[in-house]
Amino acid sequence: MWWPEMNFKEGFTLWQGLGIDYEGGTLNSEARTAIHMTHRIGAIITGVIISYVSFQAILTGAKYLRLTGVVVLILLITQLSLGVANIKFNLPLPIAVAHNGVAALLLLSLITLLHHCVSDRK
Repeated sequence: MWWPEMNFKEGFTLWQGLGIDYEGGTLNSEARTAIHMTHRIGAIITGVIISYVSFQAILTGAKYLRLTGVVVLILLITQLSLGVANIKFNLPLPIAVAHNGVAALLLLSLITLLHHCVSDRK
């Protein structure tokens, strides 16, 4: 199905009560699907923006800025690959943990890129 049934209201209720969680809890399939689709759409938008910023750093920046842009791009590709692997292999724990770890590294590399951009202007 191109656009599955989703329940955003139940999926994004901030306080579900005790014992209710995403995996194995009492969220129905439509609520979990809403969470997944929101994550995927956000990932696409974020990926496009990060790709643009990385290419700008690679094409127009100083040597250290170019290097940081390449690192950001490599981490972005790794993150997207892990996200697809999570879907393909039905959320195995090692891949899910790696997806979170690479997300943290991607955030740190973006902060580094921002630092380089700000210090370049001074």
